[in-house]
Amino acid sequence: MAWPPLTLFTKIVLGVIFGAFAALALAESATSLPLAAVLALDTHTLGVHTAWQFFAWPLVIPFADRAILDAALAMLFAYLIVAPFDARYGARNALKLLGWSALGAGVAAIAAEQLRSLVLTRAGGLLTGRSPVLWGVLVGGLFASPGDRVLIFGRFEAKRWQILLGVFVFSIFPVLRTRGEFVADFFATWGAVGAAILWARMHAAPQRPTRKPPKRPGHLKLVRGRGGDGDEPPKVLH
Repeated sequence: MAWPPLTLFTKIVLGVIFGAFAALALAESATSLPLAAVLALDTHTLGVHTAWQFFAWPLVIPFADRAILDAALAMLFAYLIVAPFDARYGARNALKLLGWSALGAGVAAIAAEQLRSLVLTRAGGLLTGRSPVLWGVLVGGLFASPGDRVLIFGRFEAKRWQILLGVFVFSIFPVLRTRGEFVADFFATWGAVGAAILWARMHAAPQRPTRKPPKRPGHLKLVRGRGGDGDEPPKVLH
């Protein structure tokens, strides 16, 4: 099985991820300001800053020791998820699904943190990164596809329940490892998944029609007799 095609929209997504990472790293190095904390989504304290954080947080990759590796993995993850969906359903549907996933992730993370703050006084962490949104795109593509068995990353066949179980494991593990530090990411992931499934069910993204190879015109073959009075007249075969 071949790797997913690197479509134009996928190139734009990868360019945006890399450009945002490089710009944020250079800006923080030049100004010594915690710009990542300013752009990351603060799900605990809401205010005017929430307006820009709600749209900026998926592109925030904090510049730390493993930041370059995190950015490279983010681009690989985005390629494996966005490229198959874009190739199958088109750039417009891919953009819509990205938007729905980001919207669902942000709303779910804020709602969960506000409910948690009623019980716990300790504020949750800031929401950063693109993983919740990409998980949403992955699951949304699965539910937009007919049948129970689908291809993930355009290469591996699996059932929907297996993919959902895998998303749950990947999203709950950081929460258990850090004893609740990444709980906002967990709810953001499932908010994105829920929004993506809703979008897939409501819009039923049409697949791009596959182009059939043009039919070659039939060739004419003239069959002649051997000559003589008893021969049949020439026949034309297609």
